[in-house]
This record gives sequence, structure tokens and C-alpha cells, in this order.
Amino acid sequence: MLYTVAQFGSRILLFLMLPFYTHYFSPDEFGIWDLTVTTIAFLTPFISMEIIAAVYRWLLDTENEGKRKTIISTGIYFLIKNMLIFTSIAIVILLWIPVPYGVLALLVILTDVLYSFMQQITRGLGKNRLFASLGIFHAIMFISVILFLIFALNLTIEAFFYATIVANFSLTIFALFRGNIYPYISYAYREATLIKPLLAYALPIIPGALSWWVISLADRYFITWYLGVHDNGIFAIAAKIPAAFMLLNNVFALAWKDSAIRTFHDEEKNTYYSNVFSVLFKGLSSAVICILLISKPLIHGFIGIAYADAWKYGNILLIGALFHACALFWAAGFHGAKETKPIFTSAILGAIISILGNILLIPLFGLYAVAGTSAISFLAVWVVRVKQASPTFHIHIHRKVVVIAILGVSIAWGLPYVFGNVLLLLSTVGAFLLFAILWREDVWAVLGQLKKD
Repeated sequence: MLYTVAQFGSRILLFLMLPFYTHYFSPDEFGIWDLTVTTIAFLTPFISMEIIAAVYRWLLDTENEGKRKTIISTGIYFLIKNMLIFTSIAIVILLWIPVPYGVLALLVILTDVLYSFMQQITRGLGKNRLFASLGIFHAIMFISVILFLIFALNLTIEAFFYATIVANFSLTIFALFRGNIYPYISYAYREATLIKPLLAYALPIIPGALSWWVISLADRYFITWYLGVHDNGIFAIAAKIPAAFMLLNNVFALAWKDSAIRTFHDEEKNTYYSNVFSVLFKGLSSAVICILLISKPLIHGFIGIAYADAWKYGNILLIGALFHACALFWAAGFHGAKETKPIFTSAILGAIISILGNILLIPLFGLYAVAGTSAISFLAVWVVRVKQASPTFHIHIHRKVVVIAILGVSIAWGLPYVFGNVLLLLSTVGAFLLFAILWREDVWAVLGQLKKD
């Protein structure tokens, strides 16, 4: 429930700002900002080298205060060293090549790395209430600053940069002192020998962590190259549809990763993993079907006419997001085993498929090709991870459930091309009621467990 607050509270606030952004910014302007954000997100894991994920994973294995100080101090000093190296390289590049908003983008990256580190420390130390509040406060701070900059100072795209920097820095300081984290940080606690196992765990995660962003970044640059920033603006809005779905999944994924790691060495882990996935897949596939039906009315009703076709591409991306969610479920098992190389190899495969698909198909099918190759890439990542997991853990996939889900998704994907908005809204209600009946046993089981807890 705390993770739900952290994810939904912050993301809903940001999502409610979307109609304002599409009204205030043209597709070209929004396309430029989206390309910048995607590039920043792509660079960040290379700077942190995913040491943040490793620190979080190591904190879960101990409650000893001395060990916690060693883990956190070692991680933060390694992170600061990387940030200094990256900053030096970035300054040299910016002096030679004039990159638009380059300095602001650099500050966004640095503050984002520090903020992410503080978030994961609070989570690793079990301060879940603080972790949840950070997400809410960050969204409130970002929205407040950006509204002030736009209406009071008449800023445009640069307002996004300033708001992000202020929110990241403010919440980093807040977490440091409110969470009483600063006593854990000292040069004296740093342990050089700990870096090697941390990096052995962290480095293979980079492609896995980047799988969504590698594919998205390639998409954005190929769209801009072949079709222009206007179409990239359309695609940026289309990408909000799977982003809403991934918000639902991420709420679960945060808690699932904790649970998968803690139960990995249990004798009944395969049964436990399989039962959880069965319930999850039913819920996620049902959500996908409902979103497929409602996306067109929502785009037409709340987003500008310039973005009216975004649902066509967003719905295909949404199907890919379902595959991505399944791949992330398997990734949690690999984290439990501290075997992150399968995450690396499967993510590389997905990125290759996406890039080749874009090169070959965008000239023929435009944005449909981008969305389609993205979905195929995530499907490939999931299938490969299922096969890679067999020596370590086994998750049983119920064929009947998968067949029903595929049939439902196929129908829901086609209906918006035939039905008007009113019929689609009615179909969404019908689909919701149908799934409530089909999966009623799982629904009652979950509600019963919540009531018991």
C-alpha cells in the first residue's frame, strides 16, 4: 500500500498535467523535450553503473548497523567519483560542441542520480513511509516550480529543466536529514574490497535497466531522423498510454522484487513464484484490455486535436508493455539469485531487434513500425528470460490463462478501429465486469489477504 501511494500519488499528479502541457506546447516543442528526457534517462545508468541497485540489494541482506554504514558509504563515494568523471567529460564536450540545454541537462542528470540513491537507501533501510512520501513531495515540488516558471517568468521548455533540478535537489536534502541517513555516510566506513562484488552484481543490470529506455531512445531518434520532431511529439503522447499501464505494474514490481529476493532460498519458491505470476498476469492482461478500449476516448476527450491519432500507436506500445512487465517479473528472480547476466543478454537481444526493425520498417510503415518493433522486442526479452531461468528457478505459465488473455487483447486492439467513443466506453465497462467474474476467486483471495494483514 505504501508503494501504491508512492507510485500512484506522484504519477497521477504528473499525469493530470498532461492536458496542460499539450495545450501550452506544440507537438514540435513537446517532441524536443521528450527526446531530451529520453536521452537523459539513457545516460543515467552509465553514470551510476547501477551501483544504486547493488547497494539496495546488499542492504536487504543485513540489519547490522556497521555493515549498513559500510555499504552506504562505499556506494556513495563510488557514485561521487563517477559523477565527477562524467562531469569533467561532459564539460569538455560542451565546450567543443554546443548542445542545446546541455548545462541544464547535465544538472538534471547529476541531481537525478543523487535523488535515486537516496530513494533506494530509504527503501533498503526499511523506511517505506519516507520512500512513499518522497514520490509525492517530488511531484508537488516539480509541478509547483514549473507552473511558477511558466506563468510568472514566461519560460518554455527550460522550465522543465529548472523544475526537475529543484525537485531532485530539494528531495535529496530532505531524505538525507529526514531519514537520518547522514550518520551512515563517512569516508572512514568506506571499504574498497566491497566495490568488486557490488560491481559484479550491478554491471550486468545496466542493459536490463536500460531495456525500456534503449528501445525508447532508439525509437525517438529514428522517428526524428525519418519522420521529424512533429511525429516524435505525437509518439511521445502515444507513449503515455503504456506509461500509465507500467505505473500499475511498477506499484507491484517494487514490492515483488523485495519479496522475490527474500524468498529465493525457500524450498517452495517455485510454487510461490508461479502462484504470484498467475494472479499478476490475470490482473495485468485485464488492465491492458480495458486500457486498449478506453485510450481512444481519452485521447480524443482530453488531449488536443493535433494528437488525435496517438491512440493507434499507443495501443500497440501497450501490448509491448505487457510483455515488458512479464520480463520484469522474471528479472526479480534473477536478482534474488544475484545472477544478473541473463538480464544483460536478454536486454541486448531486445535492443538489437528494436534497432533493426526501425531501420528496415519505418520507411514503409511509419509510426506503426516503431510501435510494432517495440512490442516484438519486449516479447523476445520475456521469452529468452523464461528459458534462461530454468536452471535457477521455474515459473509455471498456465496456458488457459494465456490463451484467454491473447484472445481478449486481440479483440480489444481491433475494436477502436470499428467502434465510436461511446461504444468503446460501454465496452470498457463490460470488459471490467467480465474480468471481475472470470477472476473472482483471485480477487476475493487478494482482498481477503489484505483484510487479514
